[in-house]
Amino acid sequence: MERNEAAHIIEAILFVAGEPLAIADIAAALSLTEMETMNAVEELQRDFEENQRGITLRRYGDHLRLETRPEYAEYV
Repeated sequence: MERNEAAHIIEAILFVAGEPLAIADIAAALSLTEMETMNAVEELQRDFEENQRGITLRRYGDHLRLETRPEYAEYV
């Protein structure tokens, strides 16, 4: 699996989950180490920030969740 592919898969998993998911569970699902998973997550976060996407990726301890970017919340 290519690195950017892992980021896209993580985005898809978090999108359908709708709730925070453990980093360890995501890593296990993708057969990646937690470090490899976090590298892909950081890539995904950079993409969201650089492109001012409508969503953002938030970390809550050892869990991740996709959320609406705060400045767009009033429209949702």
